[in-house]
Amino acid sequence: DAGPQRDFLIMNDTVYHAHGGFVIGSEFSGGMQRLVVRNCMFDGTDIGLRMKSAPGRGGWCEDIYCSDIVMRNIKDAAIYFESGYADRGAGVSATDKDNKEAFFPDWSHFTFKDITCVGAKTAVEITGLKGMPVHDLLFEDVTILNAKNGLVLKFAENLTFKGCTIRARNENETERCKNI
Repeated sequence: DAGPQRDFLIMNDTVYHAHGGFVIGSEFSGGMQRLVVRNCMFDGTDIGLRMKSAPGRGGWCEDIYCSDIVMRNIKDAAIYFESGYADRGAGVSATDKDNKEAFFPDWSHFTFKDITCVGAKTAVEITGLKGMPVHDLLFEDVTILNAKNGLVLKFAENLTFKGCTIRARNENETERCKNI
């Protein structure tokens, strides 16, 4: 066991055409705490800020601070959490029934501040597990424009939005959420 990973600073990165601009997971069963990601630019990545894990691969992940991030042309979600991630065949996903004794992903106390994204399939997508929701996230001064979808949430709680603008476009209508 490598034990918990703590106190990392990631800054001044530019990422083009990758699976994610900044990624946690899928394996972090020893725990993660106090990571700071700031002053980065992601262009053309599949996902911007990506947190992914699954039962058996997760653990606690808390006190993560992401600020001063600029993203554009994101293929999927600008900000993404997935607690049932696994390298499995199409249509098969991990569930809360997989292994009751496993390390379940416990995502909590994330701050997303001064983040801008222009162009994404989804602004924010969060999929926690039944009984283990993604929780206690702060979004402050986050602007996501020209996304096909706005917020897509499943098993997420205690989300706070301050001074945020998310403008999503659907084929039939435009969804505008200001200062939510």
